[in-house]
Amino acid sequence: MFDVRTAPRALVCVLLLGILVAPLVAQEARLNGHSTHLKLEDISPKDTVFFLSFAGVEASSKAADDLGLFRLFKEADTQAFLGGLIEKYQQVAAQSPERDLKMWNAAKAALSGRISIAMTGGVTYNGKDSTIPLPAMVAAIDVGSNREHAKMLLDKALQEMQPMLDGFGVTRSSKPFKGVDVQLFKTQLQGMKVTFCTAFLDNLLLFSVNQGPIRKCINFAKNEVSKTLSTNPAFQRCRSKAGGHRLLEVYTGVKPALKRFAFFIPDEIQDQLETLGLDNVGAFYYASAIDDGDTVDTFYVDAPAPRRGLLTLSNGKPVSPESMRMISPDAVVAVAARCDLAKAWDLVFASMNEFMDEEVMAQIKGGISMVEDQIGFRVREDILGTIGDELVVYAAMPRDLRVPKLVASIGIRDTDKAFMLISKLTSQAPFELLEVPFGKHTIRLARPQGGSMGMMVGSPCYCLTGDRLIISPTRTGMEGALRRLDDAQARGIASAANFRETMEGMNWQKASAFWYLDTKRVLTLGYEAAYDVAPGLIPAEIPVNLARMPSLEIFLKHTNSFGGTCYGDSDGIVIRSRMIGIASVLALASAAIDRAPGCLPWAIEQFVGEVQRNFVGAPRAGSSGEDHAEPAGAPAATGIINPSKDPAERARFLRQIEELKAGLEQAPDDGQGHFNLAMSYHQAGKFEPAVKHFKRALALDFNRRTTTYNIACALSLLDQRKSSLDWLKKAIKEGFDSKVHLKQDSDLDNVRKHPGFAALLKTLQ
Repeated sequence: MFDVRTAPRALVCVLLLGILVAPLVAQEARLNGHSTHLKLEDISPKDTVFFLSFAGVEASSKAADDLGLFRLFKEADTQAFLGGLIEKYQQVAAQSPERDLKMWNAAKAALSGRISIAMTGGVTYNGKDSTIPLPAMVAAIDVGSNREHAKMLLDKALQEMQPMLDGFGVTRSSKPFKGVDVQLFKTQLQGMKVTFCTAFLDNLLLFSVNQGPIRKCINFAKNEVSKTLSTNPAFQRCRSKAGGHRLLEVYTGVKPALKRFAFFIPDEIQDQLETLGLDNVGAFYYASAIDDGDTVDTFYVDAPAPRRGLLTLSNGKPVSPESMRMISPDAVVAVAARCDLAKAWDLVFASMNEFMDEEVMAQIKGGISMVEDQIGFRVREDILGTIGDELVVYAAMPRDLRVPKLVASIGIRDTDKAFMLISKLTSQAPFELLEVPFGKHTIRLARPQGGSMGMMVGSPCYCLTGDRLIISPTRTGMEGALRRLDDAQARGIASAANFRETMEGMNWQKASAFWYLDTKRVLTLGYEAAYDVAPGLIPAEIPVNLARMPSLEIFLKHTNSFGGTCYGDSDGIVIRSRMIGIASVLALASAAIDRAPGCLPWAIEQFVGEVQRNFVGAPRAGSSGEDHAEPAGAPAATGIINPSKDPAERARFLRQIEELKAGLEQAPDDGQGHFNLAMSYHQAGKFEPAVKHFKRALALDFNRRTTTYNIACALSLLDQRKSSLDWLKKAIKEGFDSKVHLKQDSDLDNVRKHPGFAALLKTLQ
């Protein structure tokens, strides 16, 4: 039985605001199709220390069209599902005041192009009392197609700020440089003279602190210097690692930074970088791009071989074929990595010795020694010296949705020593180990002492093979892993089509680490649960037609699984990840800014205010103004709800029936009122009047999918099996597809005996 009683309305407000993204209220994008001439990386020095670039509102909004989440919201079923919200927002947006709308459009136009920031180096200012490093930084906004809007906005802002600038003693002047008008704003900050500059250079609006950075950009634009950031080999290598439509990228030139600011970097920091092997890093790079419906984030360490320290922990070795084979093709979660843990331990301790206070290090070492004395082993010599360099953890979900099979595997250098350590660790545990032969292996099952299962869940076990320790909370999980490990022809995770599709373009065959999440299967469970819970979360004040919720097929069509890899090549180390990341957020936010009708900030403020006013007691359409459909003690939205067997509970529902009937006398066409009355009849065990009022709610077009299903439940309890089966068929046509309810709801026990029920169930397979 389904219940659609309303949940706490604050939660509903948050959920609705979360899904009310601009794609739902979007009009066609306004694309000017301008050609960009200059880019900041083309007019910045080759040894630029820091570079950041955002693609801009216009390009990011266009990129949203490739985003799976955006395409889902544009589906006809999704538009119908949230059609009331869309219509209400558009009505509010159409009332945007002309003044706010004009300023919003001007700002949107000026900021629609690419936005970049570059730190080209640093200068030293000798103040009265100290030497202060100042960054030489320049920012650029591409206003190619909207230059006049940008000028208007800038001039207007400066005019409004002029009294404030005068108050702070800021003087404004113009100083042309090679044909470019450079605006100077001079002031003093704590006795230090500072000049803020701005200039229009072709399609770019430039800002900088002091004149040097802008003058350098002008020189580069005049082709007087050819060595720019875009010609830097390290920068080129960084960009070559990131695919897709880049919306955000961040580049840090480590070597130029260490060279330019070496005077200000403490010696201990430089020593620590050398100890960790990071002093040879040329650059760090991060990019977030839209690719094949998801965000692909790339983090790259430019460190050409040979590498030292932390950058050599994986030794460049990929995850072994045996581990790839051992991971089940049905895995919904999998993590694998190659890392020399003993070497990592040594490097971390060496770095801590360089960086941390001697007293603190003594306390850390003392704490480790105390733990070692308690367990009887040395962490570095015994445990880490025995463990190998490969770790695998995965969870395989059987297709019948039973308990997931968890398996963990770790490489072992010395099997005999590992067996001794494990035996000593388990000797004091409150269980005994049962040896079970399996092929050429011996599985050791944990059993509570005395043979009783007690509170132990599953069959915890471990197995030592020739080169790894495998642990699983279930015997079936262990046996499956061993079976695939021993069979060279076994189908591991690499044979799963979804895994290969998710990892496409990530060089997973050479990865020294990867992670994978089969979100399609996980979300399938969550989406079925949403059909159960959503009706009880949406108040009647919110114009959302739950009966038109998109089907699972439409939902999954626009959903990709997530995954990531880490691998090294001759240039450096690459970490790539497919997920809903920064680029997705930027794309959706940009689509909201670019496509939403009206002045977005004003419209959102008004829309939220209207929703809040509805939440504090505005009557529903068709009601008398009294909230009669929600009596105290109404059943919660818990998914499957069955008639109460408690006499006291039934008596309470009978009292509620009288309250609801009184409310319906004043509002006879309130669909939710009839639904709630039917629910109370059902809970009280009175199924015939429940059917009557469910049908009345259906006639009033209230939540057709749920109401139709509830009629089938009541008829089944009346043992009218044929009628119940017919109503179940109608419910499925209305969009009801929860196999969980059809299989488990006790209200349907009678209709399950009908010969046609099994065939009906198959229609949902």
